[in-house]
This record gives sequence, structure tokens and C-alpha cells, in this order.
Amino acid sequence: MDDSLLVSLRRYRPREGRDSLEDYLTEIFAWLLRNSREVAYAFLDTVMSHVPEADRLELPDADQDITWETQAPYPGARLDMLAQWPSR
Repeated sequence: MDDSLLVSLRRYRPREGRDSLEDYLTEIFAWLLRNSREVAYAFLDTVMSHVPEADRLELPDADQDITWETQAPYPGARLDMLAQWPSR
């Protein structure tokens, strides 16, 4: 039940000074990416197709798990969403 969309959205807490709708939709999209390997790989493939070839990352193998984190801390910032896999 931990991977339920409703449980995932229940963890979301609105923050003052932030667009609650944007954050809410980000949580929904992250849940979709966590729960559909096909959607996650298609999304990463689409993103990488828009990155200059010299800067493209090697996409994960089909058997590698991808983790999706929202509101991830980063030096001097907070990332809306972060994707990680064993080689990246």
C-alpha cells in the first residue's frame, strides 16, 4: 500500500511561498515515474533527446532501478525532482 498514489500525495505538505498546485502535480508525476518503468524510461529518453549530444548521460539499463525524489536538497538550491540510478 506504500506505493499507492493517495498515500504518496498524503505525504505532500504545502509550503508558504510555493505554488501548491505545481508541487502537487510534481508529486503525482514522480509517483507515476516510480510505478511505471515504461513511462520512466520513455521520459528519460525524451529528456536526453533534447540535451546536446556531448552532455547526454548514459541511460540506465532496462534492469536497473531508477529512484525518483522530489524536493531534493542540492547545494544552494532545492531540486523539484531528481532521478538516480546505479551509474548516475
